[in-house]
Amino acid sequence: MHFEVDSSPIGSGDALRMAVHGELDIASSERLNRAADAAIVGLQPLILDLSDCAFIDSRGLGLILQIHKALSDRGRRSVAMAIVIGESVTRRLLTLTTIDRTVPLFDTLEPAGAWLDTQRRPNGTQSQAQPG
Repeated sequence: MHFEVDSSPIGSGDALRMAVHGELDIASSERLNRAADAAIVGLQPLILDLSDCAFIDSRGLGLILQIHKALSDRGRRSVAMAIVIGESVTRRLLTLTTIDRTVPLFDTLEPAGAWLDTQRRPNGTQSQAQPG
């Protein structure tokens, strides 16, 4: 089974893009969890790029919600998260499980980055607005 997570700073370096390649399942979810810790600990806005993710099981779906919750539960310092889904077969799963109502989905990285930019307020806090 193929699985990789690539992390890279985006924008001015204060946000993080994590790209998942392969299958996100019970066997690989811990690797994504460790990679997400950088965003959670550093309070960095996160774009989770699943456009090259071929499969997600229930553990992977739960982990996505867990990461979002960890970023959202920062009291006054809530941090935004978006998912890039592309043409991935996982889009339907995120819609059926209503994760798309909690974490905004985007087709490509550019609109996801633009949405993250709109979530930042001048005082460093995050807005809770959802994409339209």
